[in-house]
Amino acid sequence: MPGIVGFQDLWVAGSRFYFQRDTAGSTTYPLLDLGTVNTISPTIEPNVLQLKDGDGGRLNLIDEGFSDINENYDVVIKNLNQENLQFLFLADPPSALAGPTTLKRQKYHIGPGQLMKLMDDTGKGLYKLDEGAAYKTGSANKGFLGTYSHATLGSANYGSQVSRLTQFNGTNSAIADYEVVSRDRGLVRFFTNGGLADPGVLYVGLGASAASNGANIPLSDVLDSSIYAAGNTRELKPQSLAAPVRGTGYIVFSRSNNDQQSVREFSCTVLPSSANFQVEDFSEFTLNVSVLSDINADNIAGRYLYVKGDEPTSTPGQGNAG
Repeated sequence: MPGIVGFQDLWVAGSRFYFQRDTAGSTTYPLLDLGTVNTISPTIEPNVLQLKDGDGGRLNLIDEGFSDINENYDVVIKNLNQENLQFLFLADPPSALAGPTTLKRQKYHIGPGQLMKLMDDTGKGLYKLDEGAAYKTGSANKGFLGTYSHATLGSANYGSQVSRLTQFNGTNSAIADYEVVSRDRGLVRFFTNGGLADPGVLYVGLGASAASNGANIPLSDVLDSSIYAAGNTRELKPQSLAAPVRGTGYIVFSRSNNDQQSVREFSCTVLPSSANFQVEDFSEFTLNVSVLSDINADNIAGRYLYVKGDEPTSTPGQGNAG
């Protein structure tokens, strides 16, 4: 039997995906390494037109041509950082989480499983409470919340605090008005023990510094300021995009401990197709990357490059004379 003649390139391959958004006006974006991904495989779908001739009583295929060629990749991403999640949520790049200024006044509810989500004055949720020891003592008028007769903030007619509420400290259940259920999630629960009525007729807001009235406690005394540090990138604004994200993609196919590497580079759009957040295995989401083509470009649909590894050579002795 003759042997195999020719250069054999057998793949056991891994992948990496890099992506850079197109420049928008004067804004340029960084090249992102999307981290650990499943091995990426191309899906190439040419749509073929067939020309047939019916002379002789049957249709004879005499030519074929392409009407279009679709090339796309499903990239399964394991790295769920803010930069990557912008693509899942169809968002602009991450921005700074701004520090709130004051607390929204809300009607409270009392009953099993009934909580209040603390919000700022624009209705956005607050997180990472750190109210300090002065508000955790449980002494009268030492909580950071107070009751008011009206929801309006900053009004001369409705600014008076009805009462400063007492926070549960672990031992004062007989007089506590409320407890912090989760500091990280900004959740509190109210009780009738301290004198609050059920159903509530008053509004709960940030307590006043005096027992009856005065300036509100600074909200900075109640929140962990570290999550609002300058330059943070904690906030995404889902569905803020007007169109699919467009940019340049680079898929690296690596083999033999990176001794062999190939790169597919192209213009593309990226869109999320599915997500799987779970507890039994590492969570992931999938991006559909569609290659864009330009008929007027030198490389219509980008390039495929064999960038690392020996090229095939033709030398005597590769055959088998048997």
